[in-house]
Amino acid sequence: MGIDDENDKTSTNEGQDKTIGDRSADKLNNVSSRYLGGKKNDLSLMNDGGLSSTATTSVNFQNVENHTPFLAEGSKHGTYGTPSMRGLSNSGRAASVLSFDLDSTTRVPRSVESSYYDDGDGSNSEEELQDLFQNLIARGGQSKSLKKSSRESKGMRLIPDISDLDMGAYDSDSDFIKKRISLSKVDDPELFHTKLKHFFILSAAGKPIYSMNGSERLVIGYMGLITSIISSFQESIDEEIKSVTFNNIKVVILNKSPLFFVALTKIKHEFNTSEYGEEESILGRQLKALYNYLVSILSKSSITRSFRNRMNYDLRKVLSPLDFHNFDSFCMKLTYGFYSDEEDNQVDLDFSFFASRLLSSFECCRMRNKTRTRINGILQDSKKIKKDIPKEDDNSSYFFKSETSSQLYLAPDMLFALITSPEMQIISYLHPKNHRLSTNDISVLLSMITSIHETRKSSSVAEDSWVPLCLPDFNSTGFVHIFLKVIDLSKYVAVDGIEIPYTPITIALISGNKNSFFEIQEISKYIIDRVTGSESLRNELANELTKSKSLSISQDLSIPSIKHFMFKSKQSNQFITSDAKDFTGSIDKSVIMNLVYFYSHLFHSRTDGKLSASSSNRRLNYYHWALPDNSVIGFMLIHSDYEYYCLCDGDISSSDIIANSLNIIRWCQKYKKRLFIDDGVTF
Repeated sequence: MGIDDENDKTSTNEGQDKTIGDRSADKLNNVSSRYLGGKKNDLSLMNDGGLSSTATTSVNFQNVENHTPFLAEGSKHGTYGTPSMRGLSNSGRAASVLSFDLDSTTRVPRSVESSYYDDGDGSNSEEELQDLFQNLIARGGQSKSLKKSSRESKGMRLIPDISDLDMGAYDSDSDFIKKRISLSKVDDPELFHTKLKHFFILSAAGKPIYSMNGSERLVIGYMGLITSIISSFQESIDEEIKSVTFNNIKVVILNKSPLFFVALTKIKHEFNTSEYGEEESILGRQLKALYNYLVSILSKSSITRSFRNRMNYDLRKVLSPLDFHNFDSFCMKLTYGFYSDEEDNQVDLDFSFFASRLLSSFECCRMRNKTRTRINGILQDSKKIKKDIPKEDDNSSYFFKSETSSQLYLAPDMLFALITSPEMQIISYLHPKNHRLSTNDISVLLSMITSIHETRKSSSVAEDSWVPLCLPDFNSTGFVHIFLKVIDLSKYVAVDGIEIPYTPITIALISGNKNSFFEIQEISKYIIDRVTGSESLRNELANELTKSKSLSISQDLSIPSIKHFMFKSKQSNQFITSDAKDFTGSIDKSVIMNLVYFYSHLFHSRTDGKLSASSSNRRLNYYHWALPDNSVIGFMLIHSDYEYYCLCDGDISSSDIIANSLNIIRWCQKYKKRLFIDDGVTF
């Protein structure tokens, strides 16, 4: 079915929709009855009170751009835009994606429009921004009152409406997190149903591959239910299912035949969709991240080949315990911004991981351009190292003379090179002139490096690694090999009388030849010798890495009224975020989850119109949250060159928000060579 056909199908008349809907709902109820022990109309997969679907429930076809469940629940929306924006028709946008809402009472969403301004000459016009912001505020903006509950007397700091739950029923944040959020692999149906989020990976035959929570025995029944629901819709309406909403639960399914990737959530800010389809929603991006990781360790061709002759193939046989641990870590960080094991012994607060997936970008190490330029030059020189060819007699000299210039280089198969900081931020990046790694591939690579680091924390020996890895966008059918070398910079600067904490720097060299380990190893030795052999460079680098561990708005930028911000350069697809500690003065799971909540709402409150590179249009929007004891304002400014998001106290004036935000934006633009690597360096 083409795009035009799909749009035609979306706009079918009401009578036809009802007929298809009734038939699909009846078939869905038959499926649920078959898989839930004859209990017809009882889909109790996640709902606390039992998730029901009555025989009279119809399937409503909605354009995804109008499907915003959480915004329909009493939110106020400010609208201020140009007539041309209000009049945009679906024909001028990306193809609509079908969404199936199984609520018995469909909520009527309200439109969300942001303020647009055009400053003519392309510069930031503070006065015009102020005027538009005032108009947006006068029209109501977007505000949400977060109700009080008995949780206040218990010192809880999590956002009350993260779900439809009464959080006053929990003794503390940690109690709520343990019961509703933390991973649990035990065979306990009641505990399984209380979890706010589930991820499943399964084969088209219903064979379980991965589940975020629950034992295999507990999960396997739901795998069959999911595959039957998918096949039922495909047979009934000849459409691939994208999302299903059951009252306060949303399910998004990514079909990567012969595998299905499923996200099931009760978290309200994850209900948002994008007009470009569920693939670009929060849940869609999370599922693509899981798919990319699975492809990176197995390759797409290997997965397809495994199921070609045996549809019931058990893919878990080729996955290691480390792979399942990485899936757990990804699922937690993608949803909540942190990872903790079942016993809460291992905790990893990683808001940057969440932000990178939300913004579809990656983070670079902040350092002076002079220092980065010196390291870039070392990477470029490493590609030019030639083989150490011994002198030969005249009888053999002809052989060497006939070699091509590429054969004389030590590592002609080295394709890419990266150097990363202890926080997995990129310091330097080398690539061929005609090829670049995509953001997805860089994210996969950084995740792999992080995983290897975690497995070696207990080891004092810095081993060299040679790891096969499939980069999904570069080549999804084959593998490259990554040489990893970790050095502790603190040991090298100690001889200069400088004491710094353990500072691991990772050198990642990517080769297209699996037999080039020793040549690539020599390249890494050359890079290490050049970086650590120069007293001035190693001291400069140590100083830069110490200062770049976090970016404080109050100390580094002297703008205390903005509590947190994210800035993304669209040209380079790279971002920078301030220290999470600045938001409340401390950092823990609750703080990270609140940041995830605020930015998820703010990110999807925008109108998803694509801006061309030559356009001087900007778009602003804001969100106001009335908390029990204070309030928070979120502000967003979208430009053809950048995206800017920030959080600040609710008592700040609109003029201060604009003025301080523009100061941060100008600071990011002024020091872009310090903050971003742009295209890196080439050979």
